[in-house]
Amino acid sequence: MPRLIVEHCQCGLAKWWGRQEFAIPQNVLEIVYGQTICWIGTFYCPMLPAICIIKYFFIFYIKKVSLIKNCRPATRQFRPSSSNFFFLGVLLIGLVLACLPIAVSLAQINCSQACGPFVNYNTSWQVLPATISQMPEGAQKLLFALSSEAFAVSFFVVTCMAMFYVIALAGAHKRVINQLREQLVIEGRDKRFLIQKLCQAQKFQAVKSPMSKSQPRSPSGRGPSYHTSFSSNFSEAVFLAHSPPNSFTHV
Repeated sequence: MPRLIVEHCQCGLAKWWGRQEFAIPQNVLEIVYGQTICWIGTFYCPMLPAICIIKYFFIFYIKKVSLIKNCRPATRQFRPSSSNFFFLGVLLIGLVLACLPIAVSLAQINCSQACGPFVNYNTSWQVLPATISQMPEGAQKLLFALSSEAFAVSFFVVTCMAMFYVIALAGAHKRVINQLREQLVIEGRDKRFLIQKLCQAQKFQAVKSPMSKSQPRSPSGRGPSYHTSFSSNFSEAVFLAHSPPNSFTHV
């Protein structure tokens, strides 16, 4: 509809407004906002993720059709790597912000005493120790080991080492890519230089060939020369078609 108005309406305001531009940051923030609301509401409404899946399925194709039919290309280009990092970074911030109110509600807010799955508990967190105490002894030991400080510190150290390794590997790949780009630039310059020299040699040969035809033959009666001289820009070389005949075979 906006595209039809802009293209077929003769109003000056519509021509000045033009076709709308697909704003990538705004759409990314809308997706992150909806995902954050879904994370927060999942604790209170377990069916909310299914509703969000159906919602974003239709929104994706609606926005795709709108982008193809109505929007014009963006004036500012976004690289896929930077856009992906921006999306993941904002999504991580949304996840952290979604975990804070859920943690507060689990530990501090009193449960409803009239209805709900936590009627017999003061807070929602109390159901977790009660459930673990009913498990077998092996499962309890495993869960206690996973929740201990030693495991938390070890996991944090291993995660930091893996993160530093990935960062160092990405830096090494970036340096290799830069070196390959520089090498491609140098090779392109070398190819241009060789092409220029080849063109100069062809022009020199084209100028020299009419001059050689206009020169009279030497009266010595010898056969054609067995060497060809090139321009002084190149190293002088002799290309022999075959070995010169001997004196006793020459007629």
